[in-house]
Amino acid sequence: MFQASVGDYNGAFAAAYRSKDRATRFGLFVDRRTLTAENCSEQPLGEVTAKQVSCERDGDAWYRKAGASHEYAIPRDGVVIRVIADTKKVDRAVLRKAAEAVHRPDDAELAELLPATNGAGI
Repeated sequence: MFQASVGDYNGAFAAAYRSKDRATRFGLFVDRRTLTAENCSEQPLGEVTAKQVSCERDGDAWYRKAGASHEYAIPRDGVVIRVIADTKKVDRAVLRKAAEAVHRPDDAELAELLPATNGAGI
């Protein structure tokens, strides 16, 4: 059980969040695999590996769905950014907007996110 977790997931960067009551889940994955019309439905959707994945091209992105989960996958700068959530908790428009907003943090964002070390090595 976790509320939030960040790290490696099958060779990709992953950040996952589950609400305290475990009712809502949201995940961000960044990996180097490519998505094509031929392989889109073959790639698992997060932890929903046993369900058939449907794929729909949506502009520069792929909208993917399996079971009660859905995902926007957006190729950018040599990686695929994937944002996944529960279909009943996060609507498709919000999911796409979240995927489009993903970016590498700049120095100011990192300073705000990371704890100060006060000159001590980590």
